Amino acid sequence: VCDNDERTRQQRASDAMFALLSGTPFECLCGVDTCTAVIPEATTAPPADAKIVIHVVCDEATLDGAEHAGFIDGYGVIDDAHVRDLAARTDAVIKHLVPTDTTPDPDGGFTLDAHLPSDPYRPTAALDAFIRIRDGYSVVLGNDTPAWRADIDHVAEYNHADPGQGGQTEPDNLNVKDRFSHIRKTFGSWLDDQYRDRHGRLRTEFITPEGLVIGGDTESMEKLFPGLRRIRFKPPPPAADKSTDTTTPPP
Repeated sequence: VCDNDERTRQQRASDAMFALLSGTPFECLCGVDTCTAVIPEATTAPPADAKIVIHVVCDEATLDGAEHAGFIDGYGVIDDAHVRDLAARTDAVIKHLVPTDTTPDPDGGFTLDAHLPSDPYRPTAALDAFIRIRDGYSVVLGNDTPAWRADIDHVAEYNHADPGQGGQTEPDNLNVKDRFSHIRKTFGSWLDDQYRDRHGRLRTEFITPEGLVIGGDTESMEKLFPGLRRIRFKPPPPAADKSTDTTTPPP
């Protein structure tokens, strides 16, 4: 582009990427008749097969016709008809939070593994999705970063040296934070606490470096999807210690 194009470097980079994806020319936007920019020809290759992934949350009953609300990550609440329209798309991928072959508990709930058997620090795919669905957005006050674009953080720091001493990978010790707030907590002096009150509501508090306690939002997506309260998570059984295996190997 010429020197009269007022776009920032980042804006030009964004427009250039769109031109590459769509197969359209990248032009100077100076608006000057005597523009000296040399405009390259549009690529002759077909446009890239670009895909945009959106996360839609709903109850299974909604797909079967129930008039329950759904939720689009980064957008908000949608009605049941919108949910079914999206689910009917040929490119829609439907994933169950609770696998369809999971045996229900005696009380009708479901118990899933909380973390990977190989790494107690890492949540399972089910717990990862559960936390993002439950929180919806970054739990940090005044921040609306969508859950699938944010980080999952251990509220009480995970003890890598002795995992049994605290910071477990479990639902009430995990929440969603935007990247800046996550880094500020990890390397700064901000802290947060998360607990269930006497009514069973999940509460979050933030502690500033000066010791000021700020109460977080008591609402979560459990209001919109009460079925989340039927899902429980437990640590997977410990891996067998082969070093103490005294069985005789077969001949």
